Amino acid sequence: MPRVFTFALLLGLLTQVVLCQDTNLREVKQAFDDANISISRFDPMFLLEVSLPQTSCPAVVLKAGVQLPRNATVGPPLFALSGYGIRDGPFVVAAVDPDAPTPQNPKFGTSSEETSNQPAAFQVAPS
Repeated sequence: MPRVFTFALLLGLLTQVVLCQDTNLREVKQAFDDANISISRFDPMFLLEVSLPQTSCPAVVLKAGVQLPRNATVGPPLFALSGYGIRDGPFVVAAVDPDAPTPQNPKFGTSSEETSNQPAAFQVAPS
């Protein structure tokens, strides 16, 4: 009985992860267009999976066009590419904050954690 329960639990968790990640390049492009971030020459060739590890629950896997609460985005993200014909890097991932007030004051809030200028450690790997 414990093996069946463990298998069912793992299957349920895997199903949730698969449902959360992007699986279609057309849908990703449409999500950018819907958010008025349309670039006529934006023609994605691979899916970029971004997950945010959490301390007390499973990692949050981003989906294009879905906004997350600020507290879900605290830790450094992990990146993975998926698609056909992916080669080994190097890859460049630019993390930007389009909502930041100015380049001179790129963070909101006043706590030392929120205003730290320490770079985050990113990992990119083909999935």
